[in-house]
Amino acid sequence: MIRKILLFFAGLILVLLMCGMLYMSGAIYDTATKTSVVPYFFETNLHYPERLGTPDTPDELASDAAIEESEMFKRLVERSIIEMFYVTPDATELKSRLEGQTALGKMLYRSAFVKWQELIAPEIEKLTTERKLRLVKLVNIIPEEQYFNVVYELKTWNQSNNLEISPEISYDAIYLNIRYEPGMRTSIGKKSVEQWLEQGKDPATAFRFMVMDIAIPQEE
Repeated sequence: MIRKILLFFAGLILVLLMCGMLYMSGAIYDTATKTSVVPYFFETNLHYPERLGTPDTPDELASDAAIEESEMFKRLVERSIIEMFYVTPDATELKSRLEGQTALGKMLYRSAFVKWQELIAPEIEKLTTERKLRLVKLVNIIPEEQYFNVVYELKTWNQSNNLEISPEISYDAIYLNIRYEPGMRTSIGKKSVEQWLEQGKDPATAFRFMVMDIAIPQEE
C-alpha cells in the first residue's frame, strides 16, 4: 500500500515537472517570436579615452528629419570634413586616402574628389612629411542657395611627436554641394550594403550621402 502511494506521488511530481517544462518552453518560444532589433550608430571620438563614443538610435539622430534638423546629416558632414583635412604622420594611411581607398573616396563624387586631390591634399602631404598632427572639428553648417557653407576648426601640433606643446588653432570654411537622402543605400557598386559592411568597409559610406562639389572661398 505504501509503495503504491509513493509511486502515485512520484508520478504526480513527474507530471508537474513535465507541465512546468512545457510552460517554460512555450514562454521562451512566445518571447522569441516577438524579438526585434534596434540599430545603434556609434560616433567615434578621435581622442583615445573616448574612442568608443556613445550609441544612438535612428530616432535620437533624427535620421529621417529635414536636413536642417537631422543629426545624422550633421555627423556625415563632419565625417567628410574630417576626412578632407585631418593629418597624421602616417604616409601609408595618406596614400590610401589619396587613392580613394578610404571613406572619403565614397563620400565625394569623382570630380569633387579630384578637386580635393588638387586643392587640399598637397598641404596634407606636406604636413604628413613633416610628421605633424592635425585634428578637425565641425563648427557650423550654414545652408546657402546651392552650397552649404561649412565652418570648421583645425587644431595643429607643429612639433613632431610632442603633444605637450599647445596646438595652433585656426578656423576656416569650405562650400559643399551635397546630395543627401535619409536612410541607407541599397547597394554599393556591385555589392549589397550587407556584403560591403561584412568586408569591414566604413559604415559612413553606406548612407545616401554624397558631396557633389567643393569650393574654397577666395581670400580677400
